[in-house]
Amino acid sequence: MSSSTEALDATLGSLLTLQKRLGTAASLEEFHYSVVNEINYLIPYRQAALWRAGSAKGEGEIDAISGLPILDQDVPYVQWLTLVCRHLGMRKERYPTVITASDLPTTLAQAWGEWLPEHGLWIPIALPGDQAQPVAPLLGGVVLAREQPWRGADQQILDQLRITMAPVWWSLLFRRNPWRRLRERLPNGRRMLLVLGLAGVLMIPVRQSVLAPGEVVPRAPVVIRAAIDGVVDEFYVTPNQAVVVGQALLSLDAKKLENLLAVTRNELEVARAEHRQAVQTALHSQRDNAKVALLKGRMEQRSADLQYIRQQLERTKIVAVRDGVAVFTDANDWIGRPVTIGERMMTLADPQQVALEIHLPIADAIALPPGSEIELYPVAEPDLSYAAQLRYFSYRAELTTEEVLAYRLKADFKEKTLPRLGLRGTAKIHGQRVSLFYYLMRRPLAVMRRLIGY
Repeated sequence: MSSSTEALDATLGSLLTLQKRLGTAASLEEFHYSVVNEINYLIPYRQAALWRAGSAKGEGEIDAISGLPILDQDVPYVQWLTLVCRHLGMRKERYPTVITASDLPTTLAQAWGEWLPEHGLWIPIALPGDQAQPVAPLLGGVVLAREQPWRGADQQILDQLRITMAPVWWSLLFRRNPWRRLRERLPNGRRMLLVLGLAGVLMIPVRQSVLAPGEVVPRAPVVIRAAIDGVVDEFYVTPNQAVVVGQALLSLDAKKLENLLAVTRNELEVARAEHRQAVQTALHSQRDNAKVALLKGRMEQRSADLQYIRQQLERTKIVAVRDGVAVFTDANDWIGRPVTIGERMMTLADPQQVALEIHLPIADAIALPPGSEIELYPVAEPDLSYAAQLRYFSYRAELTTEEVLAYRLKADFKEKTLPRLGLRGTAKIHGQRVSLFYYLMRRPLAVMRRLIGY
């Protein structure tokens, strides 16, 4: 194998190794180090610098210099090299170009011999996808300098390396600060159009809406309460059963009242017998004559007690006062349970008079005027929805059974086909029209306001 072939193989090996190392760089610092220090293994040079372009022409700064672990932007050499790179960055060439002091303005060319060797090479770095444009926007560039002149083969090899460097550098820059890189990639006119377009999109009016759990409840239910203190004995209906007026619903335990009725009835018979006897002997005894009025009062008292107990016995049988559906929990939960007078036991609801009850958490509360549109999406009927209209919005929040502080809302259904009682689902409540910015930022702004207390 000839020496030229061995040299070519070594060069290709070094190029592939350097491309792999640049392509696997995990950070900008690692990329910077490889660019300014490890290209020397491929193409010898004495000094190298990596320059990153700014958002506008004539801007940018040095990111790395060979042999310097820490870069100070205020050092005269770095300041001069920054001006040189800014000048070179305004060139239209997008391939490695040989440069000398004669290619720079007089003020910069005078200091060339002080800071750099005689022969320099400018390697502009731009994304390959931008080559379709007349002049591809720069990501930055690399300056190499040495005492020997640059060969055409050197420029071709570095051009191949430049193509590898561009997407890797862009990826690392975008990962660290995507907005900054996007700003730098866009010209001022396009940036202004982007800002105006984004502002216009954020001002688009949208319909504000929130989601909350909803349930179909009776609109005007009749509450069935305990008429007396007692213990639930038996239920004659099942939950959601249709009932008619006068139908027996449930009964309380009447044994105590029945025993008391029997005792009171006997006492009444005794009082009547004593009163009868006193009336018969009153004609012959002044003493018995005085007892007649007392015994009559006792007899009337026992008669009144008997009447009261009979009324109490009648109240142990609870009947329906209207046609409808019996709404209550499982009867087994009630049997044997003591109840007090006035305690709610069930409701009678008309299936044709239903409403939608919604518990809206305070974190999701929005301005909802009466008449706001609502849609109910039942869990048991995912293919159906029911339209409703807001009728009531509670002025204060209450704890729900799930221990969530929420406002109670009630709405009336618009459609003739009504959902069944007890149907649960998700209610979508439509509010007023607001800007898209407010729609997206309402929650973050509310959280920020609670944090800063303003």
